[in-house]
Parts: sequence; structure tokens; C-alpha cells
Amino acid sequence: MHAYGYDFRNLMTDYDGPGSNNDTTYRYDAVGRRITKNVNGTETAYVHDGLNTVAEYNGSNQLQRTYVTPGRSAWSRQRSKVSGEGQAKQPAEA
Repeated sequence: MHAYGYDFRNLMTDYDGPGSNNDTTYRYDAVGRRITKNVNGTETAYVHDGLNTVAEYNGSNQLQRTYVTPGRSAWSRQRSKVSGEGQAKQPAEA
């Protein structure tokens, strides 16, 4: 059976799926952006630029994923310079 929990803003706060390895909890900031996800003890933290999610970090604070949103701030332009291994590349000299 699947069970879902929601907060007063109707944001999903937890999910309990069938079996013992399907427990997920979510936390949000004051404006409703997801800031963490915990799946069976493995936590993911989210970084935002305005309302856009721009990066995910694991529980060891290692970059896992970036999101590129065209036309956004300097953070967005810098994100496009991150390699697949999570290592920031040096920006080209102007």
C-alpha cells in the first residue's frame, strides 16, 4: 500500500511505499521550495536560484546534479561550467 503525507500548504512531506525500502520524507523552506529529500536515510539537499532548483548535493555535501535554466543569473551561467563529475571548471579568461 502507498501512503502519502502533506503539510498545511498541501506540499508532500512523506511517502511510504510498499516494502521496507520505500520511505521518503521531504522538507521545504518558507516559500515552498523543496530543500531536502531523505530516501531510506540517504539525504539530498537542494540549492535554489530564485524559484528554480539549480543543484543537488548528497549527505556528504558533494555535488550530484545541476540544472541549467537559460537566461538566469550569474549562478546559472556558472552552473553550465560544471562537469559531469561534479567538479567546477575554471571559467574562460575574458
